[in-house]
Formats: sequence, structure tokens, C-alpha cells
Amino acid sequence: MNTYIFVGVLASAVFIVHGQSSLGTCTRPNGEEGMCVRYHDCPSMVAMLASPTRNIGELKKYGCGFDKKTPKVCCDHNCYTPEGNPGKCEEINNCKHLSDMVRSTNRNDIAYARNSRCLTGKRTVCCGPPPAEELSRASADCPDMTTAFPPHIDSSCCGVDANSASRIFGGNDTAIDEYPWMALLEYKRKDNGLIKTYCGGALISNRYVVTAAHCIKGKGAWPPINVRLGEYDTSSERDCVDSDCADPVVTIGIEDIITHPEYNADNSRHDIALIRLASPAPYTDFIRPICLPASDISSQDPADLEAYVAGWGKVNMTTKSTIKQDLKVPIIKTEDCQKSFTSRLAKPPTLWSYQLCAGGEAGKDTCNGDSGGPLMLSTGTRHELVGVVSFGLVNCGTEGLPGVYTSVYPYSAWIRRHLRP
Repeated sequence: MNTYIFVGVLASAVFIVHGQSSLGTCTRPNGEEGMCVRYHDCPSMVAMLASPTRNIGELKKYGCGFDKKTPKVCCDHNCYTPEGNPGKCEEINNCKHLSDMVRSTNRNDIAYARNSRCLTGKRTVCCGPPPAEELSRASADCPDMTTAFPPHIDSSCCGVDANSASRIFGGNDTAIDEYPWMALLEYKRKDNGLIKTYCGGALISNRYVVTAAHCIKGKGAWPPINVRLGEYDTSSERDCVDSDCADPVVTIGIEDIITHPEYNADNSRHDIALIRLASPAPYTDFIRPICLPASDISSQDPADLEAYVAGWGKVNMTTKSTIKQDLKVPIIKTEDCQKSFTSRLAKPPTLWSYQLCAGGEAGKDTCNGDSGGPLMLSTGTRHELVGVVSFGLVNCGTEGLPGVYTSVYPYSAWIRRHLRP
């Protein structure tokens, strides 16, 4: 059973009769002060619930009320800052340097403070050592990629191809070292042990990949066991374009999978998941992380945005590509996307604010094998992970009917609070 399915059922049973307080602060069993949050917003509680050595009687002592039907627990204050230093989760007004950053006119300071959110992700931040001055300015030099935490967005450590050049259905072959954050998920059949790739994902640090929840919890899904990085041509052992050859593909086992606890397969809401790799991914010309988004693109003019998708999906209705493809796609306002679905489909999906639409051009769309892959915003200097491929029509590339993506920006705090070194 997937970790989050099991944990959700167990949490409802464990905390159904016990509670302390529904206020923001609470007292933990060891006498220390904690914060009363929904159980799935507390990484340490999720780990305790999933542990085979859990003690139900002890776990009940952490209960502190409910948010509607969701149990709340008294969570510890321990957390990690954006650069991976240990800190304490507390009200932002109690953390001077982050409070000052929020009021700053420097967008790097504001972004750092925003990425420091923890637990509920509202007014609570991970207060640790103040960031080094050169970090808040985002040094152009990329350090060794030895951290499980996403690189600073304004550094050269994420969202940049090795050659720094920005050169699927109806897509084009990419350069051999283009989109080095692209990942393929390997699945193992339970009946015959056959290993195949199906979904994609995006590397965001040396230990974490973002993908779609439906790639983990789909009906009849095989269990994903590995993540393949540095792939270009799935049909060849060694990938070369003319005399330019890539490093060997790197396959890393999966240590943990965190699907969003509110994922709904019926309406595809919260269709996002986080994969923790069993060992750190190397940082090479062919394996590099993409940046998490700097802002919410849903509030921006689509005409000002340049977005791309990439993957190994179908290049036409019958043929799946073995070579990594990319495609430039227009961003469509969600309300316009909804109107298109409503006017042309017998059973249109109902979109919501945490989804994005892109594409809708004849013969050009994400399809099948691209599920879970990234929708990437190109800023001219870097790529940002703004969306995750969620769903589309059975007939890919139908004019006027865009593909639907999970918007990543609203989940930035959720992603960060589940990262660990």
C-alpha cells in the first residue's frame, strides 16, 4: 500500500478519540512546545505513522484536535532552511532576519523568505542561521551538488543546460544534453518481473524528483522501483549524436514516495507526488536539477510566457518516440480552457485554481508517456518547473483542447516541508 494511503487510514483511526487543543501551539508528550497542524503537514508524524515499530498508544498522545475530519497533531518545530541548515518552525514575526526579508524590496530576499515556509506554510517559517550574504544575492558559481534541497533559483545550479542553449506529440528531437533534469520512472510488473518505463518526472535536487500522483496511484499501476536519469535515446545503450556522446544512463532506486494526501483520481486535483532517491544523483552535463518556480504564472499574461514540454511520449497516434522530444506550447488561461472543454466535450472536466492549461494546437500535445513530466517556463536564462503533466484527451493534439497540468507553485511549501537531507 502506498505510504500516504496507509498513513491516512491509520491517522483517522489513531486520533479519533484523543485531542488536546485546536490552537496554534500545543504541548508534546515530552513537555516541549509544538505546533498543532494537520497530521500530513507534519513530516515527523507521517514517518512515525508509517513505521513498522509504531506504538499506537504513544501516537495518540500527539493528537490535538481536527481540521474538519482531518486529525491534527502536535508537531515538533524541527525543520530545514532552504539551503539545508537545521532550524525551528515558528511564527515569522519571531524570526527577525526572515521578517526583514519579507519587507525587503529585493526579490531574492522575498523569494528566500517565501521558500522558508514550513508546516502550514502560512505565517510559519523555518528560522535557522541567516543566509550568507552571497547566497541571498545568488552567486553565479555553482557549488558541488551535494544537497537534497533545491538550488537557489537565481544561481546557475538549476534550470540550465550544460551548453546554456535553449534551442510528445508533434515534437522535435532535443539536443543530447538538453533538459538534463528529465527523469523516467521504471515500473516492475508483479506477475513476471518485467521492468518498463511509463511516466516521467523532473529532478529538483540530488535526492528528489517531482512527478504526478496518478503515476504512483493509478488504477492497476505497477509499483515504480527506479528513476532513470541522463537518458536521451531509450533504444540505445550509449547515446550519441554525431560525435557528441552522453555519459552512461544513471538508474537510482526509490527510497520513498510521497503523494499529495488530498489527491483525487476522479477530478485529478492535487495530482502531484515527490520521489526520494535511494542515493544522491550526480551533477553532470547530462544530469542537473530544474528550478522550482519563482512566481505563480496563472496571474501573468500568457502572451508574455514561453513554455515547453519534453518527454518520450507519442510523436503521432501510433508511434512512441525513443528519443527525448520537446515542444513549445502556449499557456492558456484556465477560464478560457474551461470554456473550451465545456463547449466541446459531453463530460467536461471541472478545472480549479491549482491547475494550468497549455497547448491546444493541432497535432501538438503531451501524450501518454509524458505523464508526470514537466511543463517548463523559459525565462531566457533558466527553466522553471511550473507544471506537471496531469491529463488530456484520448486523442492527443486535438486543436482547441489544451492539456491540463498541476500547477507547481501552489505546492512549493508542501514540497519543501517534505524534504530532508
